[in-house]
Amino acid sequence: MEVLDVIMKRRTIRKFKSKTIPEEAVIQIIKAGQRAPSACSLQTYSIIWVKDEEKRRALWEACGKQPFILEAPVTLTICADVKKLIDIMNARGYQTSLEMGLGYAVKMFAIIDAALAAENMVLAAEALGLGSVFIGSALANPKVIEILNIPKGVLPISLLCIGYPDENPPIRPRLPLETVLFIDSYKQLSKTELEKSVNYMNEKLAEEGYYTKYSKRSTDFKWIDNVKRKLISDEKREKVFVKTLKDQGFHPFEPVK
Repeated sequence: MEVLDVIMKRRTIRKFKSKTIPEEAVIQIIKAGQRAPSACSLQTYSIIWVKDEEKRRALWEACGKQPFILEAPVTLTICADVKKLIDIMNARGYQTSLEMGLGYAVKMFAIIDAALAAENMVLAAEALGLGSVFIGSALANPKVIEILNIPKGVLPISLLCIGYPDENPPIRPRLPLETVLFIDSYKQLSKTELEKSVNYMNEKLAEEGYYTKYSKRSTDFKWIDNVKRKLISDEKREKVFVKTLKDQGFHPFEPVK
């Protein structure tokens, strides 16, 4: 497929066939991830290919027991990784700012690098006739960190599950272009413009029955309800998240040692 076709036709797949992916195809996908842009060519990411079935099941439990995690034959854990840079510099006799609690921009770049590599892998999988789904609940998940023995200086960003699609969902809607594209300066959208965008997303996802199909929600559940659900205050959860960032060295002024 042409590159733009791959990008414009990509969909998240949540139902996979029980068909093995050749190992060389997975390696090709990971190499495509390495071709993504990287801030200052630091390449601050690592990918953990989880082959062990017990660990895959443990990840499934840690990330909400979503069935497609086990259905997909390939499970990759995408990680931001500044530890590798520290190890490289230490091996040459240098101490880094990261070990002194500085270098927060590098930590942020690591998250961006990991996300860019992950997107390249998604597109490579699509080009090979495969489907994929990101599992966002792996982000800074303490259980994922424990299962995969992830050290300080490394932060899990997402699982990427890849397999042969066993469904053919439509292309999912995105917010209207005028909601995200501004010229020369930021534009404060009017209430009318915001409502138009919300209504568009509500209607398009309702046409597919998206939330009924994947979340077992009632037909009354809409995109805006999902947004509200994601923005509900959960102080306990936030504290766990921040603690995990600190434990992994991704909090501001936290030394990575």
